[in-house]
Amino acid sequence: MGLESIWSHTGRSRDNSRERIVPAKFDPIKKDLIESYDRSADRRATAPVQEWKQEERTRFLRSLRKAGAETLIDIGSGPCVHTDYFAAEGLDVTSVDISPSNIEICRRKGHPAVQADVLALAGYVWKFDAGFAMNSLLHIPRTELSKALAAVQAILRPGGLFYLGQYGGLNSEGIYEDDPYHPKRFFSRLTDADLISEVTIFFEIIEMKAIAPDDLKEGHFQSCLLQSKIV
Repeated sequence: MGLESIWSHTGRSRDNSRERIVPAKFDPIKKDLIESYDRSADRRATAPVQEWKQEERTRFLRSLRKAGAETLIDIGSGPCVHTDYFAAEGLDVTSVDISPSNIEICRRKGHPAVQADVLALAGYVWKFDAGFAMNSLLHIPRTELSKALAAVQAILRPGGLFYLGQYGGLNSEGIYEDDPYHPKRFFSRLTDADLISEVTIFFEIIEMKAIAPDDLKEGHFQSCLLQSKIV
């Protein structure tokens, strides 16, 4: 699975035959992500949820009920397939996604939904009991992940739970050549140690585990149950 840099067309320099990749920023990436997820919204809305992802949702729901959580923000909700699940279980769920087409689908389903990216969340006055982000923050470049996590913490109540799940277990950033989406999407995948060093600035780790889905060619899925630090 080959990786191209997102900067392959926006800026590289050579130094003694070694390539230096300019650190990625989110703003140049957003346009392609929006277009890619707009194009795929209808297909993703009807795609079955993999069994292991269903198990992750159920496990998080148990934690939410134990904590007495009532309100949840689904960050990078896509066409609300996870929002559907949590809302059906009685939670008051708000969906946030970068794609207008995804948000339109969410609203047609009757869910409160806002078009925004995770970095913009800090500008809202929301306070949720918990947050859920499955494979959405992996589109945030490493240089801005701390800012994204701070934005999530800002909209959670003190001590609020946060499920963060994403593909990682290796250090890579860029565009996969065999990504079937068009335009190809940017991914930032972190080692476990790097992810821990980022999240523990803002959250306590309740549980972190590695999952190895059958269709994942390298690395693993990082499943993190976190609790917002009281500041």
